[in-house]
Amino acid sequence: MRSGSVRRRAGWNAFDISNISTTHIVASMVCFLDGRPANHLYRRFRINTVQGQDDFASIGEVVRRRYTRALNEAAVATAGNAFAVARKARTWTTRPNFRRRK
Repeated sequence: MRSGSVRRRAGWNAFDISNISTTHIVASMVCFLDGRPANHLYRRFRINTVQGQDDFASIGEVVRRRYTRALNEAAVATAGNAFAVARKARTWTTRPNFRRRK
């Protein structure tokens, strides 16, 4: 890898559904970054819209909620970065010298 280049971390998420006494359904998400568990990214979800033991619908709800949130957070971060770049373009870190050189 060349110096100065940005390396993206390889990661993946795994989801699991648990049915507790057929009335309480919960899900969990574990994350791995570069092949190692990222415990700080572990999440638990309560299933809100699914009635009964329907694991496929439960996984659908959890995945939809997780990645909708991720997309919304990315959009906010992108908008914030665009604002920061636009603001930085209007400001000077040092006073510009507009005098002509002789």
